[in-house]
Order: sequence, then C-alpha cells, then structure tokens
Amino acid sequence: MTPPSDCFFDMTTSLNTRRGGGAIAGNNAIGKFAVDGTTQGAQAIWTDNGANSRATVSQSWAVPLGAGSHTVKLRATKLGAGGTHVANTPHTVMTVLVLDLV
Repeated sequence: MTPPSDCFFDMTTSLNTRRGGGAIAGNNAIGKFAVDGTTQGAQAIWTDNGANSRATVSQSWAVPLGAGSHTVKLRATKLGAGGTHVANTPHTVMTVLVLDLV
C-alpha cells in the first residue's frame, strides 16, 4: 500500500482455521500481522482441543504509517510439533481502514 500522507492503519482479521490432520491437541494456530517486515505485538491465537475442531478467531492491529510505500502481511503459523492447521478461504479475511492524519 502507498498512502500519500501520514495515516493511521487499522487492520482487523478473522482467521478461520481447522485441524488439518495428525496429533495436534493443544497446539496453537497463530495469526500474525507485519508491516514492512516488523511483526506487530498482538496475535490471533486458537488452541486446538484435539477433536477435529474449527474456529474463527479475530484480532485488530492499529499502526501509524508515514507517507510512502509499505508492505503489509497477514501470516498464519502453527506452534507445536506434529499435525497441521489449515487457514480456510474464503473465511479468512483482512479488513483495512486507513485514516488520513490531516
């Protein structure tokens, strides 16, 4: 994204994840948001209960940005050994609100 002036970037995600297979009870599916390669502090976290489960987890990040080009990324990872988590489409989404600081 390339805002023409300083702005306030508010990103909300709904990370829809399900157990993909294998023994992963107690493992976490984690959604992380990064701006220009820097991971923001908050995370969207879901802990698998071990029973073919699925969940939609939401999280919001608010980041001030300067004018110019920026790279924003939403990443889903699995914390723990074994098994897989799947981030489902089209149910995993990003909603972005950019507020101009005038």
